[in-house]
Amino acid sequence: MAPDGAVTAHGRTLAELPLPPRLAHMLAASGEDAPLAARIAMILTERGLGGRDTDLRHRLRAAERDRSPRAQQALRLAGRWAALVGGGAAPDPDDAGRALALAYPERIARQRGAGRSTYLMANGRAASLDAADPLAREPWLAVAEVTGRADRSTILLAAPIAVADDDPRIIEQEDVTLDPRTGSVRAARVRRLGAIALAEKPILNPDPMLVQQALIEGLAGPAFSVLGWTEALMRLRARVNFLHARSPEHWPDWSDDALKAALADWLGPYLAGVRRLDQIAPDMLRQALEGSLDREQRRALATLAPDRLETPAGTSHAIDYTAQGGPAVEVRVQELFGLTVHPMAGGEPLTLVLLSPATSRSRPRGTCPGSGAAPGPR
Repeated sequence: MAPDGAVTAHGRTLAELPLPPRLAHMLAASGEDAPLAARIAMILTERGLGGRDTDLRHRLRAAERDRSPRAQQALRLAGRWAALVGGGAAPDPDDAGRALALAYPERIARQRGAGRSTYLMANGRAASLDAADPLAREPWLAVAEVTGRADRSTILLAAPIAVADDDPRIIEQEDVTLDPRTGSVRAARVRRLGAIALAEKPILNPDPMLVQQALIEGLAGPAFSVLGWTEALMRLRARVNFLHARSPEHWPDWSDDALKAALADWLGPYLAGVRRLDQIAPDMLRQALEGSLDREQRRALATLAPDRLETPAGTSHAIDYTAQGGPAVEVRVQELFGLTVHPMAGGEPLTLVLLSPATSRSRPRGTCPGSGAAPGPR
């Protein structure tokens, strides 16, 4: 359609052809190959015409040799389709791949390694041929039909195609990604045909914005969990999430999913110059998280959800905001002597998990809080 909304000449041609849009486009755009494109369209719409060979060239030749009334009628109809777009040269089945790629450019496929029967298509999907199929020796294919799962597809019909270095479908772009194995940003200038990388050259100084975007995209996946989430940071997140659960309109959600979704907002401004995940230190995470709170929230956090309980005995104990039943703190009985007001968090009384006077504070990691002790009053 033209910019002014009018139907283009190409669009009118497609409307005149009694074919699916992709095949009509192939025919209309094929130029001198129109008779060949018309026969390919006939093969793809008339099931069984030309046999069952996976090589489209063989089916085209078989259909031409077929003297049955059905085949002869189909060939005459294909001739009329070609005439609608201006005709052309006599069909040459060896050019089938070139014409077919006009209909399915995303199915141009490259062999994965010499002598192998697996291919990667331009749309990123993997596909394979029987190793004994002669087509499996072709480095490039234009695929007409494929079936199966995206990671285990089978090519049913294809034709060889030549892909030159100056093919207009090949583009060159700067690719910047986070390598999950090394935790480092990888940058390269890549020549590619869709998802098929043809050549690449490392880039020493990639675009900083692309680096930041690569980090954010990588951290939105499993890499998020390998950041320096110290115990103190997890307590900070738990405190804010505790307040969010009670007042979501006033406090942000700092769950994993919410932080991943908003990485560009809270962590993005701190990623300047970062090229590796190990450069994102716990101090940077704390600054980024606290920086996403406004001044009033930062001031209120210490009052509404304090990090620790300060006892009359002068000791300090971390408050567990993830405890079942609400915020809780482990404390020995004698440390509470002199306490006149029950400690609170977020307007709720803290659960005091009272430990016996002989209980060691160096409880083995993983032991259930308050094992062997009764919880105090709330």
